[in-house]
Amino acid sequence: MVIARGIRPDTFEYQWAAAVVDAVARRTGVPSRWNRELFEEPLPGNAGSALESGGLTVDREALDLVVKAYQGQQLDDDELETLRQAVTTVSHEAKHLTSWPGDLNAPDAVGLYEPDNVSLEEGLVEDWAQNNVDDVIRDIGMDQVVPGLTGHQPDDTSPAYTAGTDELIKGVSELTGASPEYLRQNIAATGRAQRWSATAQYLVEQRLGDLVPAEHRDAVRGQVMDAMRTQFAPLKALHDSEQSDMSKLIAGHQIGQQTVASLTTTLNGIENHYREHQQQAALQIDPEVAQLRKFLDQPSASHAPVQAVDSPATTPDNVRPLRAKPDAQKGQSPSL
Repeated sequence: MVIARGIRPDTFEYQWAAAVVDAVARRTGVPSRWNRELFEEPLPGNAGSALESGGLTVDREALDLVVKAYQGQQLDDDELETLRQAVTTVSHEAKHLTSWPGDLNAPDAVGLYEPDNVSLEEGLVEDWAQNNVDDVIRDIGMDQVVPGLTGHQPDDTSPAYTAGTDELIKGVSELTGASPEYLRQNIAATGRAQRWSATAQYLVEQRLGDLVPAEHRDAVRGQVMDAMRTQFAPLKALHDSEQSDMSKLIAGHQIGQQTVASLTTTLNGIENHYREHQQQAALQIDPEVAQLRKFLDQPSASHAPVQAVDSPATTPDNVRPLRAKPDAQKGQSPSL
């Protein structure tokens, strides 16, 4: 068992980390699960983590650098970059703590540690941290303490996750008409166990509307979920691999694109199935109407068969002749 050393609430580094966590919760608009416990990250090579218990770990070296910066000591370029990554790391882990588990016992629940669920969570969280770290720095006033800390793109430590999630969000946006920002915000705010189900439900509602009968919707939603999850799951193995960041980025985009292709094919197949069913139903004739048509098609005994006759040379007196067509301009309809 790995034991993490706790950090007391009366220390400066604790108060700094708490300020970051609170700023992230305010920006997301979602309450944080943080239990106010902060620990030194015990595993070498890890920058920090959000614990399922609600605790938070941060690398000791990064925390020491935060203290050094607030003491007014000069930081070189490498230390400045490390400090920025420290803020990004705590923002990332704090964002995890705004993700709630959801209903793990629901029929549509997906396990929190299933590869596709981990990949989606990490992709959403890292993207948020990358795009909001400058705002968090300004929210806690750190930009006044360390000039030059903002305005630099932090390193993407999860290129496979972010690339795949970006492609998925873009594809769902194109299929539904919803903006990527709307989708990211609402998926992130959904309990993790229900994210795939909620996304599938939204796709069915927006793409298929009332085409799918109510009694079929659960099964159709399951088909759409499977189409996404099966293709998205390999992202985790890619992230854990020894490939370079560039290779992970490229392969991550490919996995995301394959996920959207599978999703699109599945939706098109469902739509075609129900549209064909509607067309077949429309072609079916009501039995009473069919009987009436059969009756009308039978020749009546009170009517003599129609026979062809030669046209007489002259028109009988009892026939009203058509009015001769006037010399109208071409394109005008003659009046009767």
